Amino acid sequence: MSKTENYKQTLQSLDDWVPFLKKNSGLPGPRGNLELAHAVAEQGDQKQFEYFLSLDAKENTPEVFVVFCGVVGLGKLSAKEPQLFNQVRESHHLWKPMTKRKMSLSKFYDREWDIVGVLRLPRCLMWVNL
Repeated sequence: MSKTENYKQTLQSLDDWVPFLKKNSGLPGPRGNLELAHAVAEQGDQKQFEYFLSLDAKENTPEVFVVFCGVVGLGKLSAKEPQLFNQVRESHHLWKPMTKRKMSLSKFYDREWDIVGVLRLPRCLMWVNL
């Protein structure tokens, strides 16, 4: 079983994800736990992601990892609810802009590329500054 699958199982058994996310964030350090962030995006819901975005966090802390999970999660949900994409964009001051934006876009386009990706691509590329 992959790390991401293990994280998904663990998250399903928890009532409060925040302590687990902080403990397993990989921060402070050179890299946050991207496998855990992807598991959160797959298991979480909009209410959780919005709560994660509301937390106060400083760069390279376990708290900013929780915020990052909210960003990635909303990026995933944006595939079905494009208006959520604005919430992701507005949260840019909470995470390294390029990393966060690229990950949320990758989740967004995993699900929506064939339908509207071509129409949104120019606007999104300007936002990400690729």
